[in-house]
Parts: sequence; structure tokens; C-alpha cells
Amino acid sequence: MSHGRRIGRVKIITPSKEVAEKYLSTWVPKDLHFKPDSFPKITGENFFSKDQTVNIEIGCGTGEYLVSLSKENPDKLYI
Repeated sequence: MSHGRRIGRVKIITPSKEVAEKYLSTWVPKDLHFKPDSFPKITGENFFSKDQTVNIEIGCGTGEYLVSLSKENPDKLYI
């Protein structure tokens, strides 16, 4: 949860070029509706090169909840 923090107060760390190329993807928003098959399947193999179930946390905020989940369960995969 964001604990009432404003997004403007969150320190943003720019990823290195290698990390950005590996983990960041940009798509045209309407392609999700018109071309859904052009997106990669959300699997452990596609995103982490591991044959495991991926847990997806969908929410708004700064991602603190997702970070705490991954710290408590380092053997699980989270997006």
C-alpha cells in the first residue's frame, strides 16, 4: 500500500540500459484491444526464464505492497 505517500515524493531510480532492455516494454495502448495476440503470454518462462507460476498484483500506488510480497516470498514470481 502507498501509506498516503504522494507519487511526487517517491524517489525514482532510472534503471540501467541493460535492465531497461530486459524488463521494460512499450506498446501502443489500443493494440491490447485490437491485436491481443501480439503481446507475450504472461508466464514465468517468458518474463523470468523460469518454469513457475506468476503471481500478478494489480493495483495503484507505489508498488510497496508488491515489493514486500516478493521480499517475504523470494521463491515466488511476481508482476
